[in-house]
Amino acid sequence: MAGEDRRSVDLAFLHPAIRQSVQTIQRQLHSEGHPFEIFEAFRSPHRQAYLYAQGRTRPGNIVTKAQPWMSYHQYGLAVDFVLKINGQWDWSDSGPSAAAWKRLHEVGRAQNMEPLSWETPHLQMAGLRIGDLHAGHFPPGGDASWAENLESAIAGWSGSPVPPPAPPSVSRPPLAAGAVAEMMTLSDIDRPASAAMASTAPGHFSRIQPFIEKWEGGYTNHPADRGGPTNMGITLETLRAWRHNDALTAEDVKQLSIDEARRIFKARYYDIVRGDDLPLQVAAPVYNAAVLHGPGRSAEFLQNSLIRCGAQVAVDRIIGPDTIRAVGSVDTQRLCKAFLDIEDAYFRSLREFPVFGAGWLNRLNDMRRFVASLSAEPIVVATGATTVPVQSQTQPNLTEIVAKIEELLELFGQKPNLPGAASGQAAQADALSRMSQVVEVLRQLGIVVPPVAPGTTAPAPLTPVNAALGTTLGNLLDGRKSAIGIIGSVLTALLGAAAPSAGGAPGAAGGRMSILSTLGVAVPYLQPIMLGLTAWGALGKLDKWRVGVPAPQASRPG
Repeated sequence: MAGEDRRSVDLAFLHPAIRQSVQTIQRQLHSEGHPFEIFEAFRSPHRQAYLYAQGRTRPGNIVTKAQPWMSYHQYGLAVDFVLKINGQWDWSDSGPSAAAWKRLHEVGRAQNMEPLSWETPHLQMAGLRIGDLHAGHFPPGGDASWAENLESAIAGWSGSPVPPPAPPSVSRPPLAAGAVAEMMTLSDIDRPASAAMASTAPGHFSRIQPFIEKWEGGYTNHPADRGGPTNMGITLETLRAWRHNDALTAEDVKQLSIDEARRIFKARYYDIVRGDDLPLQVAAPVYNAAVLHGPGRSAEFLQNSLIRCGAQVAVDRIIGPDTIRAVGSVDTQRLCKAFLDIEDAYFRSLREFPVFGAGWLNRLNDMRRFVASLSAEPIVVATGATTVPVQSQTQPNLTEIVAKIEELLELFGQKPNLPGAASGQAAQADALSRMSQVVEVLRQLGIVVPPVAPGTTAPAPLTPVNAALGTTLGNLLDGRKSAIGIIGSVLTALLGAAAPSAGGAPGAAGGRMSILSTLGVAVPYLQPIMLGLTAWGALGKLDKWRVGVPAPQASRPG
């Protein structure tokens, strides 16, 4: 993560007036064989103060003439290019490299970027004056990522000189009056968060942050990890930058509080990738990737994913209005899959993959599951300034369903001499008794809504069709007969195909095969019962329509 004193190469923090120019300069130089890379883009006033002190109040050579807010870097209007040869920065601007530096300045001027005579790597937007910038007169066309970063730098500065006025805020348009009127208050179903989390985590952040914390874990200092001492994902370098204190040690990292870690996560990752402007299912993998790879690369993953999904978007490593609009134009689940597939390929390309790859892929696969769980929460309702996810009703898992189906089979398989054991009213009573047990099992599966509890609204009066067998059974089966009949018909049809023939030996296999054998004989008798229930349910609905009795609630299958 990047604190205020850390060098930044993120183009999202540059003003749009130079962003494209910087990319064009780099591409042109690379095409000519000059290996210039961006060494620094936006520079915080804290880092400017730190560099200004070098050679003056702390050891080292003087590296800048500018105090805080006196450099174009603080306004996102300057960038430093440096040669990178064989993986090493090369600052030499004489000898064989002189021509390359000269070419840098030529290409820069062609893109309206002027160099400084005393600082060879530096290019800044031409035609501006530092006094105007410090007075708050910024170039037009500033976007949200530039403005919000500059606002954050201004708000966090308490030194000298005073900061400039904040740029005009980039805010969302107000909701239409009709939309506001339709909002629901769902505080009783909001997921509770700790006080510390709530104080630093509006929007989707509090929903996603537990996943981040689970995987970042506690304190580590792995020799192969370039981050060095790390706690909850916060490295020693990051903590030093965040607190503006180079004297911090690994022990300070160990003592880091979770509340401070959350503030760092939100300010330096979540907010930069515009988490609250993305759908929850998309914000989760994008934020997670920002923590792992940096906000710029996460934005690159998202933009390439959008292109895979057919959207037209530039890959500029900046999540701005165009990218957000494109996210809304594609299928969310397809976009998330494309994003995670791209991240998977990136993990495998890293040289540390043999050491950390298993852990990275475990986290990636867990994110796939997490996104799938978020996809099962389709309703999101705004209540004031809070986004409240509506929890979907818990559904039984596959194991529970299989167990209940086995219970259904046993209800019809445990009685010996099923058909022909009784006739007339006895057979009818036995069938209805077993059907009431079926209803109970279906209710446990969530297929049938539980009966009205005592003290609640009384059920609607029964129609003649439903009351034919009395009030108890009529109320028991009211609104449920069609579902029971259809499900039972399917089960008996399947049993007819799966069970041994009537002439076989039903008890030979024992256990479930014995049940299936017995049911194979019962299929001709069960099937009419189930179809009869289906027809009975249909007649009941016609009867209700005729007499005007309200139908069961939509959540109850009839």
